[in-house]
Amino acid sequence: MLGLDVQVEKERLRFYAGTALLLESGELIVRLENMLDEVQQRADEKTRKREEQTLRREEAEAEISRLREELARRNEG
Repeated sequence: MLGLDVQVEKERLRFYAGTALLLESGELIVRLENMLDEVQQRADEKTRKREEQTLRREEAEAEISRLREELARRNEG
């Protein structure tokens, strides 16, 4: 009725849709947790890179400001 194949593997019934193994709930949960961990790691990396870019921009702006002040002092003298 469902069109699934059943196979016994290590004393467990495993279901297949064609040649694709259908995961048991525990296996599916582990797989989803791993996927979630990967997504979180990518998000953390993007956040870290964005924070680094912000810090570099702030440092560059501070250096530009310092150089402008130095140039203004030299032009005054």
